[in-house]
Amino acid sequence: MNAKFEMIFRRMLCFFIILSAAGCTTTVRGRVVDAETGEPVEGAVYAIHWYQLRGCCLGIRFGDGSGKEVLEVADGFTDADGYFEVPKYAHTLIMPPIFRMGVYKKGYAVWDDEDTVRWDKIDEYKAGKRDEEVIFPRRWELRNGMVIRLEPWKDSYSRYAHASFVSFFSGRSGVNYRLFEEAVRSERDFIRKRRKEYQDYLEKLENNLKRSGKIKE
Repeated sequence: MNAKFEMIFRRMLCFFIILSAAGCTTTVRGRVVDAETGEPVEGAVYAIHWYQLRGCCLGIRFGDGSGKEVLEVADGFTDADGYFEVPKYAHTLIMPPIFRMGVYKKGYAVWDDEDTVRWDKIDEYKAGKRDEEVIFPRRWELRNGMVIRLEPWKDSYSRYAHASFVSFFSGRSGVNYRLFEEAVRSERDFIRKRRKEYQDYLEKLENNLKRSGKIKE
């Protein structure tokens, strides 16, 4: 196979794969439950967006080679039995679609598809104590029959860090989660008003951890 024929073959292969994958979406149904009781959680707001990274395919450059292209955005509330429906894109060999998903309800710790957070330890982590696993990948799959378990909020959890995390999730995608944004407005207002107070708290906590030897100078 000479170089010219190889280039034509690669371009045609890439083109047909893209065509075959275009528009391959389904709707999947899941449920949100209380992590402790297993009871359905009604009125939890969920948000998901699908996107593709701009880049290269078999040596062929697409777009500007950077950033991402948003494919679809969806948000809503769980019904009386905790059920919800979200779009799912088919996996492709090239430029596979990627999703980010979050679920929130007041009185529970926010859930997202990427991270599990130890909310009772997050402040020490932010203050510099990193000898304990606090944030770690979540093992979860977007599929029919999926169950999302919301953890009830406890007084020992960091209200500041939680509000910051919620605000970061709702704002980092650059997309408009209309219902989700409205539902988490109180969290965003809280961290906006208390940011300086929280920074001062973390500084004091760091000094205390240093004095106790839990953080090395």
